Amino acid sequence: EPCNLAVDPRARVLVVVNYMSGTFVVWPLAADGSLIGDGQSTQLAGSSIDPDRQEAAHPHQAVFADDVLYIVDLGADLVRAFTVSENGDALTGLSEVPVPPGTGPRHLVALPGGDLALTGELASVVLTGSRPGHEGNWRAASSTGSTHPGRAGGPRNYPGDIQCSPDGGLVYVANRGYNTIAAFAVGAGAPRLIAELDSGVLWPQHLLVAEDDLLIAGRDSSLVTAMPLVNGVPSEQRTLFECPGAAWLQPIYDRRS
Repeated sequence: EPCNLAVDPRARVLVVVNYMSGTFVVWPLAADGSLIGDGQSTQLAGSSIDPDRQEAAHPHQAVFADDVLYIVDLGADLVRAFTVSENGDALTGLSEVPVPPGTGPRHLVALPGGDLALTGELASVVLTGSRPGHEGNWRAASSTGSTHPGRAGGPRNYPGDIQCSPDGGLVYVANRGYNTIAAFAVGAGAPRLIAELDSGVLWPQHLLVAEDDLLIAGRDSSLVTAMPLVNGVPSEQRTLFECPGAAWLQPIYDRRS
């Protein structure tokens, strides 16, 4: 049940997180990008206060920020941090940054100043602040404005993906359930909601900042939409194309250019 993967910036290791079993696997990479060996599996432990979703560790995302690997553990209410060993064949230096109980962290981004911004799926919040060495210094805000009832969504909102604006001053949050995209100013204080718009899709699963657009993968409506960024702030969406079960977006670069 793999749910996310990441390659470190120097292309030394591939990391895959497995949600249900609470494990992650690390493969060293050859120069051509192929996997070396069978991979090293690590079992994570932990739990939190939600008996249905947090009975055990449930890693949901792996993301590198420079040479630090962050694994976001929804089940244990933890952000786990590792570094890649000098020879690039293993992960070392585990530290754990707890989030408030019941948050259910799902995805994160590293902000330019070194802080983290993450979504709390279970508490419907967006958090900024803590990183290894600064545990507990979280600043929180609701992931959605109270005046947005959603369009054809369920009664509960589940914030999912989060991305950062090109200048690092904003983060964009996908609200699944309410089916909106919320933009927050991030800095010294708590995240501040500055815009929230209809995503144009049902269950916005993944976001991608691509030049002057914020792209949205709408899983349950099988659409990919785009919101033009005006001074970094999303504006009214337009449909780009249909894609059955759209769930993940990845830029493709032309190596000839």
